[in-house]
Amino acid sequence: VVANSASNAEDSSLGVSAISLFNGDYFNDLTWSLTSEGAFVSFGDSNDENDFNRLIARADYRLNRTWQLNSWFGYDDNDVRTTQDINGFFWNLGATYAPNSRAWFRLGYGERFNEPDYRLDFNYRHRHTTWTAEYRREIQTAQGEFLERGLFPETDASGNPVDDPTLDQDSLGVDPGSSQNDALYLLDRFRFRWSWRRKRTRLDANLRYDQRDDLQFDDVTQDW
Repeated sequence: VVANSASNAEDSSLGVSAISLFNGDYFNDLTWSLTSEGAFVSFGDSNDENDFNRLIARADYRLNRTWQLNSWFGYDDNDVRTTQDINGFFWNLGATYAPNSRAWFRLGYGERFNEPDYRLDFNYRHRHTTWTAEYRREIQTAQGEFLERGLFPETDASGNPVDDPTLDQDSLGVDPGSSQNDALYLLDRFRFRWSWRRKRTRLDANLRYDQRDDLQFDDVTQDW
């Protein structure tokens, strides 16, 4: 629940659900999963509600110790007021390359929301240093992004919790207590993290970039 005291913003509530089915131990080189996700955002004063539903089927096939093929397919069924079509089938095909136990790269290409869908994941560890990077595209709301960052602690590239200054409300890029309270947008999200650790010393660097393509007012904002 997001409660707002500002006169130009409505209180709202957010609910999410997910059900997943995964492969068992019988499968070795082939792994698969089937996931159904649902979410809603309702606004108290106007009685408006946005509903999001998605069905995802994923399959990964390991060719050898170095290469793995990745695929996922699904369908978006969203009941929202937008200027763009955000319903329909989506797909993404890619590959994961792991030359050794310290590094892996994953690239993917597909189509979602009638636009190209790119995916990137990168992880490399060497002695005391770790590099990670990721890129995602997804439907997001102001409430969802705000609560996601506020409820789940940020971690460094090694997976350890850190006090991340980007959790400050002023740097969120969206403010659930403003007129953007009911914002709905396509979020292109890029993250890069570098971490160096040695005994009791730690040095971290984080870079993030968000581009929000508003689905209701055809407005694009960028946030570093």
